[in-house]
Amino acid sequence: MSTELYLLLPIDRFEKKVGAKAPTFFCNTIFMKTIILLFIILLTSCIQEIPINMPKIDSYLTINALICSKSAISLNISNLIAFSDTITSDTPNKIEISIHQDGLLVANPIGPGPIIFTSVYPQIGSEYRLIVKTETDTLAASTTIPSEILISNAVFKYSNVPSQTFDLLTEASITWKDPAGVDNYYELQVLDKKMKALSFQQFDQIDDPVIQQECDLDYTPSSFVFSDKQFEGNFYTLTLRFGNGGSPTRPDSASVVLRNLSKEYYHFKKSWHKHIFLQNASLQWDRDLSFTNVYSLLFQGDPVPLYTNIQNGIGIFAGYSQDTRRFRFKEQ
Repeated sequence: MSTELYLLLPIDRFEKKVGAKAPTFFCNTIFMKTIILLFIILLTSCIQEIPINMPKIDSYLTINALICSKSAISLNISNLIAFSDTITSDTPNKIEISIHQDGLLVANPIGPGPIIFTSVYPQIGSEYRLIVKTETDTLAASTTIPSEILISNAVFKYSNVPSQTFDLLTEASITWKDPAGVDNYYELQVLDKKMKALSFQQFDQIDDPVIQQECDLDYTPSSFVFSDKQFEGNFYTLTLRFGNGGSPTRPDSASVVLRNLSKEYYHFKKSWHKHIFLQNASLQWDRDLSFTNVYSLLFQGDPVPLYTNIQNGIGIFAGYSQDTRRFRFKEQ
């Protein structure tokens, strides 16, 4: 028998076969194996399933619709379910839907749901009211389509500002005219050549005063949402910078989207950024808002309720208008 096989024998048999006392390393090996075995036993004995009686979640109808003049109105209507439920959400069988524009009925859409389509294209400046009737409740919400704010200029250039790694940052400047005499709310996103929004982590040295004061940067927002309090009625140029790893490969292939938001959309999106961050959004949510890890709910922070303007229900019915412009690359 080889020495390697002797190592598998108990100590007394090893010493009898070899005719010598077991070496220290052999005893240490047996000791460590024993410790590891005991650790595994203790670890498995600590696992115990505990039954939990979850409180019953009240059933609410959920309505979600963000409407814009450039696309027909579509609604997502479903029942609220608890996060612990294994069933999928469904739409009530008997519902009546009506959409009113400036007080006049414009649609009575029907459909199996949960997504219900219409042929109604919202008009800028109009007020829209959604009414959904079930066998027991009537849900309602109202919003407006604000005026379209056109981007005056969108420029990419290489700046003289160094990053923390001493690379020169790429700078994007977006200019538009804010209408006077009305409160305006904005959402801004930079898109790459595939029309995918850049993430918060791709920006570097955010020092624009409006973004710093209004955009809740501690919550790593997926877009910049702000009001016109600091530039009401004036032209404003918003500046963003990117490191080499964060800027698009070709600056002139990137675009910027500027949305003018209804008040309902503004309040919803502000609460959305906090709500998602406290669910560890940067790790647990992807771009189509698909949830991937329910355990992060327990450890990221206290939950923040989402804003809703749905009477007798939850969700959002809000309007916006938008302008999109491709960046122009400017040589130094």
